[in-house]
Amino acid sequence: MREETIGEILRKGRVAKNLTLEDVEEKTAIPSPHLLALELEKFKLIPKDEVETYLQQYAELVDVDAAELLKRYRAQIFASSIETAPVVAEDEKITIVPSHKKVAKTAPVSVSKPKPEQTDDFGVGSRSSRYKSSEKTATYLPIILLCLVALGILAFVSFVTWTQLQSDSNQAKPSYSVVHSSSSSSSSTPESSSTSESSSSEEKSLKMETEGGGSNLTVNLSNVTDSLTVDISLAGADSSWVSVSNSEAGDAGTLLSSTGVSSYSATLPAGTKKSVITLGVTAGVNVAINGQAVDTSALTSTTLSYITINIQ
Repeated sequence: MREETIGEILRKGRVAKNLTLEDVEEKTAIPSPHLLALELEKFKLIPKDEVETYLQQYAELVDVDAAELLKRYRAQIFASSIETAPVVAEDEKITIVPSHKKVAKTAPVSVSKPKPEQTDDFGVGSRSSRYKSSEKTATYLPIILLCLVALGILAFVSFVTWTQLQSDSNQAKPSYSVVHSSSSSSSSTPESSSTSESSSSEEKSLKMETEGGGSNLTVNLSNVTDSLTVDISLAGADSSWVSVSNSEAGDAGTLLSSTGVSSYSATLPAGTKKSVITLGVTAGVNVAINGQAVDTSALTSTTLSYITINIQ
C-alpha cells in the first residue's frame, strides 16, 4: 500500500477540519500560494528558511503530528543532498596533522620543466589527466545547481509580487455581485398553452441562482430530488488544481493539465446540503452542475477561487 505524502497528510487534515486554503492563510499568515506548494510538495517554490516553519504551523493548525512531518521532510532533504554530493577520489583524501605535533621544515624544492604528459596507446592523455578533467566538470555541478535554484526563487518572488499587485488593484475596484438565474425548462412557452402537466415539470426541474464575485461565488440550487454531478474542465488554461468537498470521489481533489487529465467529475450524494468547489485557476476553467453551466464571470481572482453550493 502506498504511503501518504507530506502534502496529502496536510490536505487530508485540512479537509477533515472543513477549512479552505484561505482559512488556513488567515489563521497562520502563510500566503496561499505557499500553502498550495506545501500540499503539492513543491518545496523549491518556498524560501528554504521558511519551509520548516510553514510545515509546523500548518500541521499544528490541522492537528497533524508536526514532529513526524518535519522528520520526513528532513529525511527527504538529506537523501537529495547525498545524491548530489561530489565523490572524493581515494588518492585525494586529506591527512590531518594534529596541531601539537611539530612539522619538520622541508628544504626548498627546485622547479624543473614539466615532463610531457604520458599517453596511452590511442594517443589520449593518461588516466590521471582524464580523471582531473572529469573532476573539474563535477566541481562546477553544485555551482550550476545553486544558480538554477536562485533563478527559480527569483522567478517565484517576482510572480508572487505581481499577483499581489493584481490582487490589490482588483480590491481597489468597486465590488459588485451578479445574480444569474437559469432553469432547464423553457420559459418562452405562451401563457395560453401552459397546462398543469408542464407546470408540474417546471416545479421538479433544477433551478440555479448565482451571486457574489471576486474570489467567492455562491450557487443556490432548488428542486433537487436526486444526486448531483459536478463537472470541471479546462477551456484555455494550461493547468489548475481543483477539488469538490462532500463528494463521493473524496475531498482530496486533483490537478488538471492540458497535457494530461483535463477534466474532473464528482457526484454529490442525495441529501447533501452544502459543497465547496476550489479552483486553483479561474480563467479558462468551466464548471457545470447536472449539465448546466455555472456563470463564473463574476470571479475576478487571479489565484484561488471558491464556489459554494447551497442545496435547498
